[in-house]
Amino acid sequence: MIVLLSYMYLIILIMKSLLPNINILVNENLYLKDPKSSDLGKKLVNLAST
Repeated sequence: MIVLLSYMYLIILIMKSLLPNINILVNENLYLKDPKSSDLGKKLVNLAST
């Protein structure tokens, strides 16, 4: 059980280090504003990735 929890913790750490480097490209005709250009958009992107 401890080995499984350690393994899961390691996977979580790896995912947390990878997620900030992921950038989702969206067709510019589908949105009006880049979500990372406002504080609210940044919060929403961060919440979606956790």
